[in-house]
Amino acid sequence: VRNCGISGISSFEYDDFILKTGMLNCSANVFIVMHGTNDIVWEYTIEDIVESIKKTIDYIKGKNRTAPIIFLSCLHTKGRMDRNNKRIDELNNALKDEISDAVIWLDTTFMDDKNGDLRMEYTSDGLHINETGYFLMQREIERMIRESVRVR
Repeated sequence: VRNCGISGISSFEYDDFILKTGMLNCSANVFIVMHGTNDIVWEYTIEDIVESIKKTIDYIKGKNRTAPIIFLSCLHTKGRMDRNNKRIDELNNALKDEISDAVIWLDTTFMDDKNGDLRMEYTSDGLHINETGYFLMQREIERMIRESVRVR
């Protein structure tokens, strides 16, 4: 397992600093991609964010056509002033429409409470998931990997 994420980076910055410089190694058997929540705090349109995120998917596909890409929808937040769950839903819906043919979509709403917010027991600050949240996320990702390997 190799984490190629950078705390706080947007998909636009990821394209500029990681993809365009060829720093992302695409030799893995499975890719897990999560992009978007750091993009919505800026004044980008949903369409611009989707196009930026598609660059990461296209980059991986261009370097490794056989490895499945599991794309995690943007997590909802709880009590955050800097991120709005309605905008997160707009982004997730647009991403699902645009990239679902190229990825295995993992809907993260299993981590929501009855109001559609990230459950407090899975987060330390309403945005980042804690150990309990990571355990649950890991279980779902592992299930998706098992299913994707079986299908192939």
